[in-house]
Amino acid sequence: MGHTTTKAPLDSLNNTEASIINDLEIQVLVLKHQLARKDAENKEQLARTHKETAELQQRVKHLQGKRQTANQNFAKCMKNYNVLKCEMEKKVPRKDIETSISCPVCFEPTQDAVIIRFCGHTFCEGCLTEWLSIKKECPTCRVAVINAPAPNYAAREVKKLLDTIYID
Repeated sequence: MGHTTTKAPLDSLNNTEASIINDLEIQVLVLKHQLARKDAENKEQLARTHKETAELQQRVKHLQGKRQTANQNFAKCMKNYNVLKCEMEKKVPRKDIETSISCPVCFEPTQDAVIIRFCGHTFCEGCLTEWLSIKKECPTCRVAVINAPAPNYAAREVKKLLDTIYID
């Protein structure tokens, strides 16, 4: 009729079965030890990751603050620049300065300004060279030009300054 099976005590196992069970128990213990070690390593790694994340978040927050400060400083500088530029233009309009250093031949601000040494008049180098190829006299006062014109560094620097200050 019905068979009932009962588990045999370990003592009744043969040597092979006992050896297999013993090996399996050892493997289970080794695996539990490895699992515990991996679990500890993972917890350490997680703690390091959390710490690094917190440090990075702090760094980002710090940099965002610096960026905001830099943007505010830049805005202040631009406001000051615009105020100063307007004040300068009110005091001495660019057109007035350009007129004072304009070439009497082309009526534009001088390009590579040169000066006639004898009379002191200033012209664009190209305009004066072309003029002197036709007539050897100053286009403004008609004095004879004997020596080669000299670079007018002062007029050149004023033009550079104008180009720097007055940004269109």
